[in-house]
Amino acid sequence: MFSEVPLATLAEGSNRRRTTAKNRTQQRETDQNLSRIITQAADEKPHHRDKVLRSLQTFTRAMMGLSQNAQPQELPTSVTAEELASWDTWRERRKDAFNKRLKEATDKHPDANEQEIKHIRKSVIDDLKSRLVPVTFAASPFPARSAVSIHVKKEMEADLAKHGFHRFTFNWDAPFAHDVLWNSVAVDITVRNWLPWAKRNHVDGAESLIPGIKTRFFQWITNQGLSRMKVQLTPAEVAAQRKHAHRYFLRSISDCLSAWGHFSGNLPGKEGPRTLTT
Repeated sequence: MFSEVPLATLAEGSNRRRTTAKNRTQQRETDQNLSRIITQAADEKPHHRDKVLRSLQTFTRAMMGLSQNAQPQELPTSVTAEELASWDTWRERRKDAFNKRLKEATDKHPDANEQEIKHIRKSVIDDLKSRLVPVTFAASPFPARSAVSIHVKKEMEADLAKHGFHRFTFNWDAPFAHDVLWNSVAVDITVRNWLPWAKRNHVDGAESLIPGIKTRFFQWITNQGLSRMKVQLTPAEVAAQRKHAHRYFLRSISDCLSAWGHFSGNLPGKEGPRTLTT
């Protein structure tokens, strides 16, 4: 009976069974790795390291000219629609200028290979960034008892100005703080300037903790906005806003797991080439 079945068909079935078994083994390995990642991520979340998040909050308030115990209503006013529109225009103009300069530089080297083009582009971008003209920045007052030095404050204000910010604030009113590009860029700049300050103050700001720190910082921004609006909202509306913020946290975890699943072919101990992502 089996002699009537072509050998190619038998071989195909055997290969399919081996592939299925291999996939199941790899899936078990993936699940085990994900379990370890989730456990590690939970341990590294800033709510387990309150000192880290409090340090970032203190730094942020100081950069806004406030004391570390400042109340939400003392925070600077939310970014306005006019400021957002002006910032968007500034960013588009900067992008156009960068693209034009990059094209001019690469057109001068039509025979350059991929590695040479990459080097040319990096040199041009570094040069443009060094010559970037900052916008006029409206600095907040520097209180007598500030948690940061005037040097640190001016350094971050210069960083903000180079990225088109006329003042340091957030969109406190956004239901999802992370969905506003202004907030995302401002958070990146804040964390980048906070890190060396935190380390000098013996606060652990390890690179592996940054994604979790930013997630909790976005939640803090949302919570400050809710506290500012509390007098204008009913208890049910406040609860709904907090529910939205919690959904963002869950969605962030889901996105991390999805990204991990996409690159699961590069898990340690698995066969196949590994790729480097940046």
